Amino acid sequence: MLGIKRFAACFVMLGIAGLGTASAGTYDLSYTGDFGTNSITAVFSTAGKAVSGSGGGHLVQSLTGSFDGSAITGLVAANGFDGNDNLFFPGYAKGADFYSPFDASGLSFLDAMGQSINLFSDAGLVFGSSSCVAHRTCTISAGTLTIRKASTAVPEPGSLILLGTGLLGIGLVSRRRARRAI
Repeated sequence: MLGIKRFAACFVMLGIAGLGTASAGTYDLSYTGDFGTNSITAVFSTAGKAVSGSGGGHLVQSLTGSFDGSAITGLVAANGFDGNDNLFFPGYAKGADFYSPFDASGLSFLDAMGQSINLFSDAGLVFGSSSCVAHRTCTISAGTLTIRKASTAVPEPGSLILLGTGLLGIGLVSRRRARRAI
């Protein structure tokens, strides 16, 4: 009986651990600059919970894709380029940060050519990007930004654990009934 209680406790702990990971978001991003050739195609993932005091912004944790055909190599740490904070506002259609997915501080990343790129919004009216090469020659481009929730189907750990505990419960009940019948 003690073994069954320990087994059940393990499932409960796994369920609690799985709940936090189920709420993180993955998004598809595309940006085309109106001035110059700036174009970005990427996928990014965010933390499950909003950053405290940010007005609903979620920290971007990973970013993959390309900038003008050059591979994105990683994120720039917060305040590492143009005062970036790397926050994404998934509720921007509801008015978070002036109807913008990124604030004026923006999301900054590096590419394989040694450029630092910052995607930002200017009061929700203009989406822009600034890019600088290693010697700080910078260009700024206004453009069109599109962000969509990624459509990849990933099973939620919480749902799988719930299914597993249900099956375990059915097995235990049928085992108990079988013992009583003897």
